[in-house]
Amino acid sequence: MSNAQVFNRLPIYGTTPAAQNATPVAVALPAITASSVVLLSLASGAPAGANAGQARVVSQTAGTGFSFASGAADTSVYKYVVF
Repeated sequence: MSNAQVFNRLPIYGTTPAAQNATPVAVALPAITASSVVLLSLASGAPAGANAGQARVVSQTAGTGFSFASGAADTSVYKYVVF
């Protein structure tokens, strides 16, 4: 991978909307690619719900964004970083 390719893939940071239990929540992110890696972490503050912290990416579409879901009763907000 050349230096130009590395610099074109600098991380993107953000905060998700609140989790909706096990229902997928869409996060619009036009800069995402098919080879992007998305990491999720609880945002600062108290987690909300019995299964907080169980969020996972359930879909990813290049040029559109990604969706995540968590466990039942989780309404936490998550931070993300995309590489």
